[in-house]
Amino acid sequence: FGPARVSAIRSLHGSCLVYLVKVKGKGFQHCVKFDFQPHKWYMVSIVHVYNRWRTSEIKCYVDGQLVSSGEMQWNINTSDPFDKCFLGSAPSADKERTFAGQMASVYLFSEALTPQQITGIFRLGPNYKNHFKFPSESDISLPDTYKKVLYDGKLTQSIVFLYNPAATESQLCLDSSPKGNFSYFVHSPHALMVQDVRSIVTHSIHSTLHSIGGIHMVFPFFTQLDFPQASPDDAKEGADARSRTEFEIGTLLLGFLCDLLKQSMSTQQQMVHGRGFIMLGYLLQKAGTNHITESALETFLDLAKHFNNLPSGVQLLRHLVDHILFNPALWIHTPTKVQISLYTFLANEFVGQASIYTNIRRVSTVLQLMHTLKYYYWIDNPESRSGIAPRGLEGDRPKSQDLIHLRGLILSITKQLILKEKTSNDEELQIILNYLVTIHEDANLRDVLQLLMSLMAENLNGLAVAFDRKNGTRVIFKLLASGDEMVCAMALKVLALFLSRLPSKRKMDLMYGQNLYSLIGERIQLNCNTLSMTMYNCLFEVLSERVTMAVMSSKHPDQDRTYRILNPGMFHVMARLIRQSAPSAEAMEVRKLFLSDMILLFNNSRENRRILLQCSVWQDWMLGLAYIYPKTDEEKRVTEMVYSVLKMLLHHAMKYEWGGWRVWVDTLSIIHSKVSFENHKNEMLRAYNNYQQQQANGQSAPLTVAGAVSGIVQGAPAAGTEDQSISPLAAMTGVTWSTL
Repeated sequence: FGPARVSAIRSLHGSCLVYLVKVKGKGFQHCVKFDFQPHKWYMVSIVHVYNRWRTSEIKCYVDGQLVSSGEMQWNINTSDPFDKCFLGSAPSADKERTFAGQMASVYLFSEALTPQQITGIFRLGPNYKNHFKFPSESDISLPDTYKKVLYDGKLTQSIVFLYNPAATESQLCLDSSPKGNFSYFVHSPHALMVQDVRSIVTHSIHSTLHSIGGIHMVFPFFTQLDFPQASPDDAKEGADARSRTEFEIGTLLLGFLCDLLKQSMSTQQQMVHGRGFIMLGYLLQKAGTNHITESALETFLDLAKHFNNLPSGVQLLRHLVDHILFNPALWIHTPTKVQISLYTFLANEFVGQASIYTNIRRVSTVLQLMHTLKYYYWIDNPESRSGIAPRGLEGDRPKSQDLIHLRGLILSITKQLILKEKTSNDEELQIILNYLVTIHEDANLRDVLQLLMSLMAENLNGLAVAFDRKNGTRVIFKLLASGDEMVCAMALKVLALFLSRLPSKRKMDLMYGQNLYSLIGERIQLNCNTLSMTMYNCLFEVLSERVTMAVMSSKHPDQDRTYRILNPGMFHVMARLIRQSAPSAEAMEVRKLFLSDMILLFNNSRENRRILLQCSVWQDWMLGLAYIYPKTDEEKRVTEMVYSVLKMLLHHAMKYEWGGWRVWVDTLSIIHSKVSFENHKNEMLRAYNNYQQQQANGQSAPLTVAGAVSGIVQGAPAAGTEDQSISPLAAMTGVTWSTL
């Protein structure tokens, strides 16, 4: 072996290995503790580590993994040369102690190999028989870390001898080590093969496939997956083989195909140039879904990881992702567990890797994912309302709860793709907006709208600016007409997030230039006649631009002194919706909460009071929230809260604003007009009731008076009844505007 550290490596096919060193009656024997199976290649590495001050040791590796080790107590202290070395047999060379099998290249190195070097040589495979000089000499693609330790020049210089089956002549096995290396041999380094040992040529499956047409010769087998398979048990039991289909064959074929792709670069090139994954996806889609099992999925996922680590695997990974992993037609009818495993891997491991974003096309992948949600993973059938012909109806689909989970995973992938890149998001945002515009089923909208809300909240890469360029407000107002309160609430939150990130001038031009504040109230009233607590919370978030991601159905958290009125146009919208809400306990709670929020806003900030005082005719909607003649304790409390707000605003106007007395004059005139009109309406109502009573008693009255009275109070409720749909001030306001 040499004076210091020695390594011997060989690949074999057999069942047992014993390592023996013997000189002048003294020796060392070590048995490799490994269960070698027949008909399988193994790479066995024996490393002798010499230590000057302590006991040397022997380490044995099988397929790059350490399997046994031991101390080597005996030291070699002799100057006599070693004249015999037996590989694959004992010194006696009898049949009982001779290796029976195939042996590939055998290396002896003058330096002890490191575990990383051993693993790298194992990855080169049993067909390697070169000198570790050129990184491109092998068809096997190695990671850069292994190339660095194998091809740095040190390994080739430490080769003592190299025997391989290709360098033989009759029974002579020629030494193929580099000529420039130091020679440790006294005589010729060539080896002699014993009787019955011969050199054979084994053709790999890759070369065999290449000779008959390449990797595409495997694809016809996938067309026969659903063919019935006969087994020996069928013949014994007399069963009908035509009724039996072996679903494990598909997994075996996929495993075989993936192994070919991992081991040969030429096979990978054939797969890319021949669009192999397109054909594979089509064939699997035509076959029964029972063939795509968890084992088949694991095979695909393992192949994706392998391609992701290959420097030359970019194109292969693109084809695998587009035509297999992100192909919904292939997975929609597979077991739900398989689908969840697939999209969980894509969302948590695959897309999260930084290198993947240079390998797959972001925009096309987002488009493909949204297409998957629209046509395959829908919750409510989109054909009736949206006019979209759904797909994937031929077999069993996941249940509703599983669909919600799967859609969440798909949207998680979409979000990661959009936010990972540092470039503009216009095209991806347009894809999401197109989905929200074309889909009308509320169940199919909620999660995508939640994704948009999450993207707007993070606002990376100027998403709000892109939202403005793509006229995203049109989508918001389309969603506000939805009959689902959750959809309307999230649409308002998206609007609040959008407005919070717009410049002030652009916000004014957009909202006031097109009168969008009033349009908000009109769209909300299309499907509801009462402002709920949930919708009020969202409207308040638009007012203050303090947006939370949760949709709350109870009272929102108390505001602090930092709250500011950023969209004062919402005051009139909120007041109108409250006034026109049908009387109910919830409507009264919303009215009191609105007044309470205004009291806190105006009490905490002088700027908030100034902003409201600058609004046009704010006293009209403010007084519309009060009751001129309250009848219950709740109405009295609401009226007192309105008066408290007026007190704060009028005090501020007189003390801090120039010309504040004008606010007093305007307020008094509006109060006077409202009270006068309320009194006038009540008097007319009493006159009409008296007229009706006289008619019932048979008394006549001047027709002109009756006509005048009935004309004034036309549409008023009958005597003894009250109008329960709107408040008196709301009715009064309506008459005033119609008269004008």
